[in-house]
Amino acid sequence: MLVESENIVKNPLVSIRVLVYNAEKYLRKCLDGIVMQKVDFPYEVIVGEDCSTDKSREICLEYQQKYPDRFRLILQEKNLGLIGNLLSIRQLSRGQFLTGVAGDDYWCLDTKLQMQVDYLREHPECGLCYTNVITCDDDGNENPQPILTKETQPTTFEEQLFSACYMAPNTWMSRKSVADKIGEQQSWFTDESLATALDFLHESNMHFIDVVTTVYRVHEGSLAAQTDPKKKWKYEHGLMKMQVYYAEKYHCTEDLIMKLKLQEYVHFIPVALEAGDVAFVEEAMAYARSQGMEIKWVVEKWKEYVRYHQQYEMIRKSETYKLGKFLLKPLKWLKK
Repeated sequence: MLVESENIVKNPLVSIRVLVYNAEKYLRKCLDGIVMQKVDFPYEVIVGEDCSTDKSREICLEYQQKYPDRFRLILQEKNLGLIGNLLSIRQLSRGQFLTGVAGDDYWCLDTKLQMQVDYLREHPECGLCYTNVITCDDDGNENPQPILTKETQPTTFEEQLFSACYMAPNTWMSRKSVADKIGEQQSWFTDESLATALDFLHESNMHFIDVVTTVYRVHEGSLAAQTDPKKKWKYEHGLMKMQVYYAEKYHCTEDLIMKLKLQEYVHFIPVALEAGDVAFVEEAMAYARSQGMEIKWVVEKWKEYVRYHQQYEMIRKSETYKLGKFLLKPLKWLKK
């Protein structure tokens, strides 16, 4: 169900997409970060509320009534999940430029939108620009250290294909014309922002603005921060499959695809070993041999590392280790 006022802006330059599900604890901070923006252009805020079981829907309605010229709500009648909710928002976006933020994250700079619009206006060859970001925990405690560094940001499709660099999707602003050209993407279990970045880098330029504009909330147990070996491997293996898929989708050379596969096989061997996926390790060794290489010695070294790491984790989690740390606390205090 779409909820919007007759006074809603008619020709927004920017469409801001907000995905909401059970974000009651954080949602007001997210929406306040949007309405505080200082801009010289009209924008719309399209909120997809995906049948939350908390008071998220009531908060969304509160902001729509308070800012009727800006907020458009999609109140889902049944839970669609992340992808379904996003697709419903995409269909309603009217702006030339697209941006968004998850309901539990927030923008911390009131000139974010203006800065990115100005850049895209001045650089028609650029399809997407993004900024730096910091993190906070579930209680809102911010880590002031920016996540991204300018030197490591990819500038070409090939660089991103090999690095799978995190590019802070909650800071992105893109051209709708380029997004429409790319069209619908294949759905991935893992970080879909990598797929979007690869598509944009193939179709246009991307630009990194080294200014912190956004705070990304890191939840315990999130996909990219998994400590469980099997869940971590599922995430990492998904990244590898995505990289190979995009190399083949855009018809990269056989030599480049071979180098990519070798890099990924060797890189992910320790994660696979820790998760107990012996079949993947054998697959990696077989592929290397098919390319005239032998990586058995690499596998043996990784096996030694994994055994050491597993032993260390067992010791660190033991009651004896915890007791020892507790008993040593007074000594550390005296040393200071």
